[in-house]
Amino acid sequence: MNAQQHRVLVVENDPPTAMKFESVLREWGYQPLESAASAEEAIARTMREHPHLILMDIKLRGDLDGIQAAQAIREAGGHMPIVFITGYGEEYLSRACQVGFFGFMDKPIDDRIPVLKETVRTALEHYEYQQGLLAAERVRSIGYLAAGMLHTMNNLLPVCSGFLEALQNKHQNERSVEEQKWICIASRTASKAKELVEHVAPLLRGGSRELSEIKCDSLLDTVTQFMGQLSSIVAVERTPCSEPCFIRGEFTQMELLLLDLCFNAHKAMPTGGKLTLAAERCSFDPKAAEEIHKGMPAGEYVCIEVADTGCGITPEQMKRLFERGESNWGSGKGHGIGLWLLKQVITDLGGYVPDPKSVVGKGTTFRIYLPAVRVATGT
Repeated sequence: MNAQQHRVLVVENDPPTAMKFESVLREWGYQPLESAASAEEAIARTMREHPHLILMDIKLRGDLDGIQAAQAIREAGGHMPIVFITGYGEEYLSRACQVGFFGFMDKPIDDRIPVLKETVRTALEHYEYQQGLLAAERVRSIGYLAAGMLHTMNNLLPVCSGFLEALQNKHQNERSVEEQKWICIASRTASKAKELVEHVAPLLRGGSRELSEIKCDSLLDTVTQFMGQLSSIVAVERTPCSEPCFIRGEFTQMELLLLDLCFNAHKAMPTGGKLTLAAERCSFDPKAAEEIHKGMPAGEYVCIEVADTGCGITPEQMKRLFERGESNWGSGKGHGIGLWLLKQVITDLGGYVPDPKSVVGKGTTFRIYLPAVRVATGT
């Protein structure tokens, strides 16, 4: 994570001092959030904005002080480093130690700016290290959980598929066309789940997937066909490639990533709309490539596009769209890993996923850029 992605919350009851903190933070390349002047504001902002670091004054507006605010944040699960900055050092130091803090600085800070800069840098490095350890532990736990789930799914899927096949073949003349259609969709969905299990199994065993050339027309046709069966109120359109487009990757993995994007789009259109999939070969010079995504080199790419006419993504959601654990569907909706995983996989393949274009109330367009692969004629 670079400095510009680090969010810092300043909690300070004196507006000029708060503005000074925000100014130096911007100068150092960090992203200061809107400052808070009371403990209540600090707690609410922390829960809402999830800062990576808090610079906390102790004397605040209202009945609670900064130490009580820090205690409430800790009890609510906030584990980011907190640096206390106060003009009442000795009076509050013992209480602050009971809460836990990363740094404790005396005011005024005007002649201690270099010390503050180093404290902020070190605190954020410490935070990233701690988050890395937590993430590694979570991944290991998820691996054990996934292995158990995989075993269970391997036992359940043959039962589901068997009953669906029996139902499909029995009493066909007594069912309506629509009932037969839904049975076919359920059967295909079970088959898709089986493909997912087969895709994940070697990864859990420590194996790797073979990369190959993927024809984008075939990839998008498969995704379009599956999405077209899900709903009668969402129209699924597929724009054919104007010329053959090939990328390098693993077909099932790419299919699952695109399906996840399409499922998100489908959720964004609960009353109906249009989902459009397209792929196009394109070439960019250095300036054009940099405008699409910072650090993207010039060259030939295939742009895969997934567009919907749904509810759109708010600016607040957009800020953390690709962060692990963030979901743009709110609490209890979505697991917050799909878009993070999408970006990780595409990056590993040498590609880029810029922020989507979105207008609230009108829709969203995601574009994925992967290096174009030239395939000999007849291949």
